[in-house]
Amino acid sequence: MHLRRGDARAALADFDEAARGLPGRPEPKIDRALALHQLGRPAEAIASLEAAETLGASPARVAFMKARIRLESGDLEGARRDRDEGMRHRPEDAPGWVARGLARVDSDPQEALEDFREALRQDPRYLPALQNIAHTLAILPGRTSEAIAALDRLLELYPDSVPALGRRGILLARLGRRAEAIRDAEEALRLDPSPATRYQVAGIFARNSEASPNDLPEALRLLESALRAGVGWERIDNDQDLDPIRDHPAFLELVRAARAFDKAPAGVREEDNPR
Repeated sequence: MHLRRGDARAALADFDEAARGLPGRPEPKIDRALALHQLGRPAEAIASLEAAETLGASPARVAFMKARIRLESGDLEGARRDRDEGMRHRPEDAPGWVARGLARVDSDPQEALEDFREALRQDPRYLPALQNIAHTLAILPGRTSEAIAALDRLLELYPDSVPALGRRGILLARLGRRAEAIRDAEEALRLDPSPATRYQVAGIFARNSEASPNDLPEALRLLESALRAGVGWERIDNDQDLDPIRDHPAFLELVRAARAFDKAPAGVREEDNPR
């Protein structure tokens, strides 16, 4: 739960405890690797994956996960080696098929989509497969409506999935379906008003503001709240869903003020935001 909400530090603490309680199981080691990767600690993430493999994790899954971590940390040669190693093994289960799909979603999204669908054939309720089918359809040209349909299916199975609600809201907003997008935004915030959700939902209102300028204040309010909590800085410069408001003076002032707040001493922050 912490990892889905963007709190990798808290997630790592949970996974460390799980690894201590289940020393012979590979899954906590894999979960630790995901959290360590989000925290920018690739060497430790890879070591945790290698430990998972010694405990019986699928070699294909481990190799593809290592490849993605190396790629995102700039080790292109290491990523190539791990990807080649992964391709030597046929995935054994749904997690393995998802790992293979993730390893090639950037270079060959159509083939990745087939991997995710194979994962779903093996386990029709496997959440990462459902999530990645929707994500891949969303990045393929002209397939936004299919991505929304995939998220509809996901939410039939997991109606409380806040990331899926937020993602569907974004896609609906991109298609100009404002009322439906706002329903998803409101439900996501009701279920989880965390900074990560506020950042995601800000994108929905930012998209809506293209045709409905009255949605701009809510986009700015949510975005400011998330940024002041330290969430979203790594995405804000390249987040296309914020493009409709990016040149607005209020957005520029918000980011300037939030950056100043982010650099302020802790005591100053507490005075600015009394409990």
